[in-house]
Amino acid sequence: MTFFLGLIGPSTAAETSIGERLIDPAFLLLLVLAVLFAIGALASPGAHPFGIFYRKVIVPRIAPATLFEAPKPPRFAQLVGLLVSGVGVVLGVFLPWAVVVAAAFAFVAAFLNSVFGYCLGCELYLFGQRLGAAKSAT
Repeated sequence: MTFFLGLIGPSTAAETSIGERLIDPAFLLLLVLAVLFAIGALASPGAHPFGIFYRKVIVPRIAPATLFEAPKPPRFAQLVGLLVSGVGVVLGVFLPWAVVVAAAFAFVAAFLNSVFGYCLGCELYLFGQRLGAAKSAT
C-alpha cells in the first residue's frame, strides 16, 4: 500500500514542500512501518503487535508447536527492515522518490518471505554468522 500511495501521492512531485511530504499518506505509512520494525528489532518479535496477535488469537486455535526457530535471525531481519524503512523515512523528507524505493525494497523482502518462505533478513544474519566463523577459522 505504501508503494502504491507513493507512486500516486503528492510527494513524488519534485516541487512539493517538506511539509507536504511529511503529511503524504505514503510517508506516514512508511513511518508506521519503521516504528513496527523498531518494536520487533529493539524489544523482540514477541513484543511486536503481530506477535501479540499471533499468541492471543492464532496459537489457541492450532496444535502446539513442536519446532521452534532461534529468535536472533528474525530479530536481525526486523533490524534490517528498520534500517531500510528508516532510511526511506529520513530521505523521504528531502527526496521525493525515497519513500517509494524503500517501500519497494520492503515489499520485495515481504514477498519473498510470504510466497517462498525465504526470509531475506534471516539469511543475511546466517551469512554474517558464516562469514564470522570463516574469519575466526583462518
